[in-house]
Amino acid sequence: MLIVLFTLLLGRCQSDDSLEALRVEGECLHGACAASWLQKRAREFTEQMRVQDTDQTSTNISQSDAETFCDSHTDGSCKYFSCSSSRGKTQCVSGQCQCQPGYCAVGGKCVENVPEKNLLQCPQRTGGTCSWFGYCYQYRGPTRCVQGECLCETGYCSDNDGKCHRKMPDIYADVVPINEEKRDFPPRQANIQTAVALSGGGTRAQVAAVGALRGLEELGLISHVDLLVSVSGGSWAAGPYMFSHQSPRSLLGAPTRPSQLTLSELATRPGAVGDAATHDITGLLEHAFFNHDDPHGIWVNTFNEILLKPLGLGNTSKYMVSDEQNLQRILRNNPHLSREDFIVPAANRPRAFVMLGVLLAPLGHESNDGTVVSLQMSPDFSGSPFYAGGSGHINYEEEATHWMGSADIPAVKLAVGGGMVESFAFGSGTPYGNGQSGGHRVKMPAPAEPFSLAKAIGVSSAAFSAMASQSLEMMGGQTLQTLIPVTTMWPITSRKLPPPKAAAKFKIGDGGHMDNSGLLPILQRKVPRVVMFVNTDVPISLKSDFCEQRPMAAPELGSAATWYFVDKFGLAAHAAGQFQMHNQVFHFADLQPILCDLQTHRRAGRPAISMRKLEVLKNSWWGIEGGWTVQLLVVYMDKSQVFENQLPKDTQKEIGAGKEGMLANYPHFPLMKQNPGSLTSFTSVQVNLLAAQVEFSTKMHEGYLREVLQGIPHDPSSPLQSAGFERLNPNENRDEGVDSVASWEGAR
Repeated sequence: MLIVLFTLLLGRCQSDDSLEALRVEGECLHGACAASWLQKRAREFTEQMRVQDTDQTSTNISQSDAETFCDSHTDGSCKYFSCSSSRGKTQCVSGQCQCQPGYCAVGGKCVENVPEKNLLQCPQRTGGTCSWFGYCYQYRGPTRCVQGECLCETGYCSDNDGKCHRKMPDIYADVVPINEEKRDFPPRQANIQTAVALSGGGTRAQVAAVGALRGLEELGLISHVDLLVSVSGGSWAAGPYMFSHQSPRSLLGAPTRPSQLTLSELATRPGAVGDAATHDITGLLEHAFFNHDDPHGIWVNTFNEILLKPLGLGNTSKYMVSDEQNLQRILRNNPHLSREDFIVPAANRPRAFVMLGVLLAPLGHESNDGTVVSLQMSPDFSGSPFYAGGSGHINYEEEATHWMGSADIPAVKLAVGGGMVESFAFGSGTPYGNGQSGGHRVKMPAPAEPFSLAKAIGVSSAAFSAMASQSLEMMGGQTLQTLIPVTTMWPITSRKLPPPKAAAKFKIGDGGHMDNSGLLPILQRKVPRVVMFVNTDVPISLKSDFCEQRPMAAPELGSAATWYFVDKFGLAAHAAGQFQMHNQVFHFADLQPILCDLQTHRRAGRPAISMRKLEVLKNSWWGIEGGWTVQLLVVYMDKSQVFENQLPKDTQKEIGAGKEGMLANYPHFPLMKQNPGSLTSFTSVQVNLLAAQVEFSTKMHEGYLREVLQGIPHDPSSPLQSAGFERLNPNENRDEGVDSVASWEGAR
C-alpha cells in the first residue's frame, strides 16, 4: 500500500514523462552520465521553447535566450569528506557540494556565471527533496519528484533560489556606470538640488514619516523636493506615498491641530498608510512558516499583504518604472512586455526616489564591516553606485567549520558595485558582450522574477537579515540563511575592471544595517540642500551642556544622540548587525555645535532641529567626493513640551500616565512589542499622536524648511514658541542655525 501511495504521489508531480523515464533519468542525475543527460535535456528544452508560448504570449525564444539560469548544485556530497577537486570551485553547504558564488554547475562541474561560459540552458534542481511523500512545497512552482529530488517541470528552470521559473526572453535595458571614471547618475537622479531623508526605525519611523510627509504637503513644499530617500520603516510610508494614486490626504490623513487631538479624536482610523501600522505581522509570519511558504519571500510577502494590497499595489509580478515616457521606451525595446506589467509613481511626487538596502554577502558567506555594500532601489534604476572602498573587489572570508551540517566555505574575491541598471532588469544575468560596462539598450538575460515594489520595500526593511547573515556557524545558522531575501547581482565594469565579470546570488537586507539615516546616498549625488528626519527612539542627551565653549571628547558626544547620526562625524562602533565603520562624511568638530542646537530647542520644549552648513569629507567607501558644502537641516524626533501643552487635557493626562497609560514610551515607541500581544503594531491613538507631533515639527519650523527647500532665507528675528522653562547657555545667546557656525570655528 505504501508503494502504491508513493507511486500515486510521484505521478501527481510528473508531466508528460512516464514513471519509468523519470526513474531512469533520476538514476542518471546521480551517476556518471549527468553531463550527457543535462545536454540532452537542454536540447529538448530549447526545441520545446521554440514552439510553445512563453507565459501566454506569442514570443518565441531562441537558443541564446535559454542560456541564462544558474544552478549551484553539482550533485556531489561533502557530508563526510570534502568535495572532489574535479568539480571545480565548490563549497560545502549542508552536506552538499555547491558551486562558489559566481559559478554555476554544468555537468557536475562549476563554471563561471557569464553567458559565454555558462552553457547550462535550463537547470532543473530546486534544492528540495521529496523522498518521504513524493511531493514538493508549493512555493517551488511547477515541480516533479525524481528519485527523491524536486526538479522543475518541463518549460521551467531553477535560478538557484529554490523555485522554478518560466523562462522569459532576453531583455534590453540601460546600464549606467557610476564609478571613479564616470560619476554621473541616471538622468532623474542627477543634478539634484534638494533632498529629504526619512530614517528607519520600524513602525515608529513609518508613522513619523507619515507626519513629515503630511507637514510638507500642507506647507506646499513637496513640489520643491527633488529626491526622497527612505530607509527601513521610512520606506513603509514613502513607498506607498510615491506609487499610490490616491490623494495625499487619503494616504497620510488630514492635517491636524494639537488642540483638537482628544483621545476620542486620536482613536479614529488613520489614513491608509498609518492604518497599516495598526495591523500586526505576527499572524501572517506564523501562517507563512507553517504553510511552508518561500522562506526568502516571507518578510516581503508579509508587508505586501499588510501595506500594499489594501492600496492596490500588492502585485509582486509587476515591475517599477519612473514615468510613462520611459515605460513606452522600455516596451518598444521589449515587445513581450506590456503596460499592465508595470507600476508608475503618482504625479506631484518628488522626481527621484531611493529606497536604501544593503548587499550583505554572497550566499554561503557571513557579513562584516568590510563586506557590506549599499544597495539603492528606485523606480528608474537600481544597483550599487561606485566600487566599495574604491577597489572594486571585496574579499569574503573563509567560513571553515564542519559541525552539525554548517558550511565549509572557502574565501572568495568578487567584483561588486560600479553602477545601476534599469529596475525592471534588476536581478538579471550578466549582460552579453561588452554591455556590462554600460550603455543604452544593453542585451541581458531576463531576471527570474520581477523586482517589484513589494520586494524593494521588504528588502529595505528586513531588519533581521544582518543578524541572520552573521549566524552562519551557529546551530541552525544554515536555516536562518534561507529567510534572508536574495537577488542576482553583477558588477558594472570599467577600464579598471574589464568585462566579463560573473553574476552571483547575494543576500540583501535592511539599509538601516549600514546607514539608517538615508543621508549617504544623498551625498553621493552631491545634493547641496538636505532635510534629514531622524525618527529615532534615542533622545538628545541632557546630561552635558553641549553649548559650552570647551570642545568635548568623543565618549561624551558619542552617547548624545542616536548611532546613525553621530557615525557621520566619525563616532562609529562595532556592533552586531550594524556596519557603520565607513560612514564618516563630516568633521568631528562639527558635531558639538549641532548637538548644541538640538539640545537648546529640546530644553525650550520645541521640536529639536539644527540647520548648519557643513564641509563634506571625501569617503572612498561610499564614493563621496569631498571638498564641497551641504546645507543640512536635521529634524530630530524627541519630546516637545510646546506640542504637548497644546493638547487637550485628557490626552495630556494619558501621556503623563507613562508606562501605565496607552501612550507608554511616547514619543520613542520601541521597534517591537510596544503593545501587549503584538510584535510591530501600534494603536490608532499612538499612530495619530506621533504623526501629529512630527507634522507639528515641520510646521513650527516652516522658515528653516523653506530656506533649505526653496532657498528663501528664514527670519532669524522671528520669535519661536517656548514652553517657558528653558535656561539658555549664558555663554552663547543666539539664534540656532547657520549664523552660529563662526563661534565654533576654533574647535576644528
